Amino acid sequence: MKVAINKCHGGFSLSGLAAKKLAMMGSPVIEISSFDDWYGDSGPPDYEEWIDIGDGFEALRFVGDKPTDTLRKDGFIYNFPRWSADRSNPDLIGVIEEMGDGASGSLAEIMIVEIPDDVEYTIEEYDGLEWVAEKHRTW
Repeated sequence: MKVAINKCHGGFSLSGLAAKKLAMMGSPVIEISSFDDWYGDSGPPDYEEWIDIGDGFEALRFVGDKPTDTLRKDGFIYNFPRWSADRSNPDLIGVIEEMGDGASGSLAEIMIVEIPDDVEYTIEEYDGLEWVAEKHRTW
């Protein structure tokens, strides 16, 4: 089984273009909510801006930084839930394999590791640097 992890300090994140590919595929690893549900009545804060990344999608960018893996299109927010996403999802693995380094977001260095298919795993991390561990009991 293939599992996507982050191999540098910073944390797992996808590039805006990788998230866009997943959103266009209708992949279940992308969460969709309405723009109003995302921001409520206040709208986006001053330190956020949206930049065009093509095909009608815009990527969220914190002023002065790279585009994130949070997108908007037609009044909806498309978000990659980095902490709860299935990191072995075939759509996710396929996009990472296709895009290589271009799939990594800001402060990320995504790689794919292979583990035995019958292993129940968890992703452990320290300061954003991740590794795959076999699930076991802990008290």
